[in-house]
Amino acid sequence: EKETEEEKTLPSFVRGESGPHQPVLQSKMTTPPKPYTEATLLQAMETAGKFVNDEELKLLMKENGIGRPSSRAGIIETLFKRNYIIRDKKMLRATVTGIGLIDIIKNDLLKSCELTGIWEKKLRDIEKGKYEASKFIAELKEQLQVIVTSVKEDNSNQYVTTVASSSSTHTDRGRGQPRKQAGRKTNNTPISKNANAKSQKKCPLCGQGYVIKGKYSYFCSRHNDGCKYKAPL
Repeated sequence: EKETEEEKTLPSFVRGESGPHQPVLQSKMTTPPKPYTEATLLQAMETAGKFVNDEELKLLMKENGIGRPSSRAGIIETLFKRNYIIRDKKMLRATVTGIGLIDIIKNDLLKSCELTGIWEKKLRDIEKGKYEASKFIAELKEQLQVIVTSVKEDNSNQYVTTVASSSSTHTDRGRGQPRKQAGRKTNNTPISKNANAKSQKKCPLCGQGYVIKGKYSYFCSRHNDGCKYKAPL
């Protein structure tokens, strides 16, 4: 509907009232949001407060956003180096590694713009003398301990899949998809050249594959088929 159109309210109805009505059914398709470019991603980082629901935090982030003008380009560069995103022509695309990282993080606040807003509020209060810096640091340490503990206790056997080394992705990102390299890593388990194709030991997780010895750990021969078994050497 046009934004200039005035809001319409339904008239009052009473029980038993009836009248002519002709329903109108329209068939429409939803469209996904447009991928970011480096320019629009920088703008989104600058105006990240609009993604926050809390009005006070939104106001605080209005002046700062995520990062600083001098650090935002470096943050995006880090995403390229760690193979979380690639450049597809002018568009930025999330890689399997980047999507997997977000999926594996259980703490929603850690993935939210609100965390930056909360920190900005406390830093402003410290600046005004309303909050103690030592308390802020203690809270950060406590939050970090909770997150690390929850990760250590996670028994879901989820792993972030890497599809190419960060150097090749960073170098070739202007050409679209990263180059495929021999000996790439899957499920964070580098495959050794001398890895046993099959051992006599059945995979204790899926019961169908065989345990293979990699460079840093044991894993299942069916890891490409979705088996998440992994054990340290």
